[in-house]
Amino acid sequence: MKTTMQMDSILEMVRGLSESEQSSIAESIMAMLAEQHPVAKATRRELIPESINEKPDCPHCGAKASMGLVIKKGSHKGAQRYYCKKCEKYFVSTTNTVFSGSRKSAATWREFIHLTIAGKSLPYCASKCELSYQTAFTWRHKILNAFVVNQKTTMMTGKVELDEMLIPISYKGNHIKGEGFFGRKLNADGSNSGMPRPSFERGSDNRPKSSNDKACVFCMVEDGDKSFYASVPGVGFMRPAMLDKTVREHINKDTAMMLADNYQATKNYLETNGYHYQTFYSNVSNNQNKHIPEVRGELHLQHVNAMHMHIRKFLGRYYGVSSKYLEHYVSLYIWLKAFCKSNQKYIEKSSVMRTAAQDCYITRNALEARPAVPCCA
Repeated sequence: MKTTMQMDSILEMVRGLSESEQSSIAESIMAMLAEQHPVAKATRRELIPESINEKPDCPHCGAKASMGLVIKKGSHKGAQRYYCKKCEKYFVSTTNTVFSGSRKSAATWREFIHLTIAGKSLPYCASKCELSYQTAFTWRHKILNAFVVNQKTTMMTGKVELDEMLIPISYKGNHIKGEGFFGRKLNADGSNSGMPRPSFERGSDNRPKSSNDKACVFCMVEDGDKSFYASVPGVGFMRPAMLDKTVREHINKDTAMMLADNYQATKNYLETNGYHYQTFYSNVSNNQNKHIPEVRGELHLQHVNAMHMHIRKFLGRYYGVSSKYLEHYVSLYIWLKAFCKSNQKYIEKSSVMRTAAQDCYITRNALEARPAVPCCA
């Protein structure tokens, strides 16, 4: 698969891929989601094929099949059923994956994933795969949730550029909920708008001016392009609790060198927690109309700033992403960026992705119960 090491935009890359290249990405995503090996006979087992001589580890308690804790125990709807001696639960290969409970064929899933990474609309995906709109919506976010889970294994050890960007909060998809949603108030005329705040009118004067009306997308890049990370830890500029949720969990304090801007909260956090860090001015030009970021040799924030621009372009293709699902699309961007940077790299990391995929299953009810506004738990 031909890709360039330096790409202007992940969006342009996806548009330029041939059918075979898009299929290659779809197959890799299937492998990540399925957590198993290629090709099996039964339609049900096509989703997560299994080797005759290998048993999967228990998805409930993590008991190792290699230690004799998992045995074959009959079949369920044409798929091999297993029994865990440790937790005394039954499971099949699709348990706790996005394919759990699915009655559709592997070909349908592959087609849907192909259309998703190509940026096709949900109505188009539903029509091509012969699904209802609600099923297509649920499938898309089950798949995207796997990319969020996959990022939990990211650990950076080198020179790490970090910075956040703010995106206006979108309540898309939440205004039809019943009374009491998010403690909303009535309109001035007493009518119920179904929104937690008045709608912003079109025009620059009505855009959200407070950082509390914007979701924070926090990004990190290791050694220019070695590895990438992005998440939506909350609302507004980074705070200690949000930095705990991102930096503390994904940075090796002993070996990493943190490169950040002069935002005081970030500086205080890095210093207080004993990180090695350097800070940079966002603009060193004396001309207010000219933007020149500070650069010290090979140390700068250019890569993470470029990622901000690419993420905005990538999100633009989906015509208004709800803040409720913003992290899903950001995680998809990160996976595609890393995959296209080095396909071989992700083949080598397949074992890590399979481990993460064990717990990537999420129900439709859990998706709908996500908070309308990103929050830092």
